[in-house]
Amino acid sequence: MSGRNPQITIADQIDAWLPQTQCAQCGYPRCRAYAEAVARGAADINQCPPGDEATIQALAALR
Repeated sequence: MSGRNPQITIADQIDAWLPQTQCAQCGYPRCRAYAEAVARGAADINQCPPGDEATIQALAALR
């Protein structure tokens, strides 16, 4: 057993790194919607203006 929780999706992991401002500057209405788009490859990891370089690097590592 790997110790990983199979209930946690890549979208969950991406969403956890986002600042949760719900500002829609990324083009999505909520951080979760953006996270789901990134997870399915429909959005780039650098579309979150409130996110910093550490956020972008963390998202890159998750992909």
